[in-house]
Amino acid sequence: MILLRSILITLQGLLRVPTYILLSAYLLVDILIVLALAPHQSVSTVIFAVRFALSMFVIATWYINATALNDYADYEIDKINLKSDPDRPLVQGQSSHRQLKYIAVFAALATAIAAYFIGVFGFVVTLIMLCLNMAYSVTPMQISRRGGLAPALLPLAYIGLPLSLSISILGSQYSPKLVVMFIALYLIFESRILLKDYRDVVGDAKYGKRTFLLNRGNLATSVTSAICLIIGIVFLVSALGFSRRAEIFALVLLSAYALGYLLQLSQANTWLSQRGQITSYGRSQTGILALIGLSFYRIAFGMSPKSEVLSIVLIVSVTFLSVMKIQRLQSPQ
Repeated sequence: MILLRSILITLQGLLRVPTYILLSAYLLVDILIVLALAPHQSVSTVIFAVRFALSMFVIATWYINATALNDYADYEIDKINLKSDPDRPLVQGQSSHRQLKYIAVFAALATAIAAYFIGVFGFVVTLIMLCLNMAYSVTPMQISRRGGLAPALLPLAYIGLPLSLSISILGSQYSPKLVVMFIALYLIFESRILLKDYRDVVGDAKYGKRTFLLNRGNLATSVTSAICLIIGIVFLVSALGFSRRAEIFALVLLSAYALGYLLQLSQANTWLSQRGQITSYGRSQTGILALIGLSFYRIAFGMSPKSEVLSIVLIVSVTFLSVMKIQRLQSPQ
């Protein structure tokens, strides 16, 4: 019982629930994108439900494999950067290096087996993403320590895996617009992932982990993030062909809101002042993702103008309120 409890606690920590929820949200949005932009087969409700459940499982086990490998490789760094983080079971003494190795292996096997039953395309991409997990954390490649290569490759997994699974779920065929949409989502997520190393500067610098942030600095990282977001939005508009003024206005508003926090981040010099801007930027990006999902839902299933406007107002309002709450919590008392 003690061993089982230890494994369950470790799995919960490795899953990183907020990130898993974000990946699941991408899966849902990607399904809407495929429905709207690509030819697809008529799939029964039962088959769709089974494939969708398997895809959720694949995302979970793939991510557990990734975090197990990364936590194993970055143990010494995490002892400095994340010594109080409950989502680091190895650092917290709730797991062991040996247990993490076994979990990584079994998670990879479970991922591959589940992906096989979803579809050929999703299965092949999943195997590639498992290899990327290895390359990211394990020597001799260890991409996580190779500057700009890490944030360039990570979005391939975070965006490519849910999209490929969505294509397999629906038995979809190739569509040029899907490629454009992949590029758009890739760049938008690239903008977000570039900010992940701010909290880890101390440990990364001590152990020579040359991240993009350490190599280029705060200003260059913030500017690069802003450029990726802007270009990603341009690709998004070209793929989606926004035909409703309300959608265009909301997208511009949320993008400008997000860019404002990047501007503030570029001027912040300590983690205490940077943390609120990064979290606010992430929430703004989540609002953009929700807006993308709404737009493709409208294209795929139709929506009355009144319902669409009300939904857009809700997304923008929730995003603003969420960010305002973060800013209040981060403000000096």
